[in-house]
Amino acid sequence: MNIICVYSVDTYTTAPWTMSNDPTVEKPLFSPTEIPFGLSAISSVLNAEGHDVQLVVVNPSTPLEELFRDQIEKHKPGLVALTAVSSQFPKIKEVTDVVKGIDPELFVFLGGSHATLAPDDAIAHETVDAICIGEGDHAVLEVARQLGDQGWVSGVPNVWVKHPKALESRTTGARQATEVTAISDLPHPDCQTGTTVEDKGAFELERNPNGPFIEDLDSLPHVDREMWEPWIANPNEEVSIIVGRGCPFKCTYCANHALAKISDGTFVRFRSPEDIISEIDSVSCQYPEVDRMYLEVETMGADITLAHDLFAKLAIYNTSRENPLRYWMNLAVHSSFMKNEEKVRAFFTACAKANVSSLNIGLESGSERVRKEILRRPRYSNKEIIEFSRIAREHGVGITLYVLMGLPGETHADYKDTVRVAREMKPDNVFLSIFAPYPGTDLYETSVEMGLIPDDGPDVISERFKATLDLPGFSRRRVRFENVLFWFKVFRGNWSFPRIVAHTVKAFIRPYRPIWAFYTYLSRTSAFVGRLKRWYRVKVAGISPSYVEPTKVNQI
Repeated sequence: MNIICVYSVDTYTTAPWTMSNDPTVEKPLFSPTEIPFGLSAISSVLNAEGHDVQLVVVNPSTPLEELFRDQIEKHKPGLVALTAVSSQFPKIKEVTDVVKGIDPELFVFLGGSHATLAPDDAIAHETVDAICIGEGDHAVLEVARQLGDQGWVSGVPNVWVKHPKALESRTTGARQATEVTAISDLPHPDCQTGTTVEDKGAFELERNPNGPFIEDLDSLPHVDREMWEPWIANPNEEVSIIVGRGCPFKCTYCANHALAKISDGTFVRFRSPEDIISEIDSVSCQYPEVDRMYLEVETMGADITLAHDLFAKLAIYNTSRENPLRYWMNLAVHSSFMKNEEKVRAFFTACAKANVSSLNIGLESGSERVRKEILRRPRYSNKEIIEFSRIAREHGVGITLYVLMGLPGETHADYKDTVRVAREMKPDNVFLSIFAPYPGTDLYETSVEMGLIPDDGPDVISERFKATLDLPGFSRRRVRFENVLFWFKVFRGNWSFPRIVAHTVKAFIRPYRPIWAFYTYLSRTSAFVGRLKRWYRVKVAGISPSYVEPTKVNQI
């Protein structure tokens, strides 16, 4: 079967002033770290089963009608598979409307975090035929098989599907009416005893229960990277390698605590070191200029024994290379780890041997009250996380912090604690985000209960860069003000003044999409601007030429 996969980004890659009539779709992804593993995994399993998968990446300037008419005429797909987090869903709805307008018989299948965490909202959109709840590696194969064999879908674990009252099959060629006139006539596998059916008027909605989590991640094919190459501006930049799935913690602002509940089985899973290194070697051969890889997992600390095993084997692998690779990853700090300094130092020694050059760690808030009562973060004191950062510097391992602000229940005094702790940690950089309430998470529900969500819903378009909640102790205007000044307050005396100014200016313009679009366009397309930035970083801001700015990667 011919299948089109669709992904959306919120950056403008064509010139912003031509976005209404520019027919070209350029390279919207800056580097391979922006490849979403969910859609890539779906493509990989489909390709392994002999399906022909084409990728389309859309952005705010994409001429959807023209693009999809051309793609549908050229590839004649039987299935269009899309993914979306909540902030991407408005654009993805536009895509499904266009696709159905071109060919009403195309089967539109939506997965991703929004479909999983807000399934009723996702399936309610008229031009979505089915949604996937949770992992879709197996579900998409069965959906494609049934569409190819019989023209309709039923009884697939993890899938909600609409059935028109007068059901027709979508077989190749002319449509053929079937004798099925109601969902009760559809066959359901024995394992689907939990399937429910609801009459929605124009259609009947079949909800199938979820299958267990896929525990043997080594059994899955390595992610499809080739299909992303036409959409990446810098394919030889750093690359991401998936290490595992799931997170052991239950932070209220994150989707993981909700995702852990949707299926039975083990939620936190890792690939074997051998399988990880096999993919690293394959990717290195495919992109020989890449010298830095992001080992993507929610926290490497979820299995310290496996982490040490992986580091030891990465060190051995690097000895076989003429140019050793550098690695970076996420790590959640917690008190049970920090209480044994010898264990902490052994971890960093292993990092150094494996050439792990940087760790991303979540401070989120410098207020211990906020971390405990609002965020439900793993337990750690400010003293412990500051000490962790100090030991990391001793071992030559860089630290990048995740920091959140504008949280429900947070006060300006709490935020001052965040600035103080971040400053004492002396990180190499910070991923600073304004809290965005994601439907399906506990902190979204808290925001609703506190009456903090605007009547027209949260602003998902400018998520993480624009204050959404107007808090009694930390107003929206104050959050915006502090978001811009964060870089000066945290890094004065540690960074050069020009470098602080550059980050401050970017923080100021980031919520203004046309201005940010113009900046992004010039940064990615102008050789002169690229040379100017490199000169500024080295000569003015005083940044080492070997320093690599951390990239915030996609995890959907």
